Amino acid sequence: MPDTNGGTGYQLTRELADVKARVDMMLKEGDDRDDTVREIFTRLGALERKMAQVLVIATVLAVILPVAVEGIVHHVRSTVTPRSLSR
Repeated sequence: MPDTNGGTGYQLTRELADVKARVDMMLKEGDDRDDTVREIFTRLGALERKMAQVLVIATVLAVILPVAVEGIVHHVRSTVTPRSLSR
């Protein structure tokens, strides 16, 4: 028996179930997207921390290495005499 909207109760129930399934699927896709975005930002945060560590190490080496080389060169020049080079 058709209702006032021109459809049967069975058809309306079936269409309502179809709409509900689509909405549930869309909500699940949204949750999956949120999880993916959360994982991406977690990985980016870890990468950012590692890059900061590398930057600090590179900066320290850029300051210490030239000073150390200059100290070693100065020490070698002061300990090596011209006579010891002629032998």
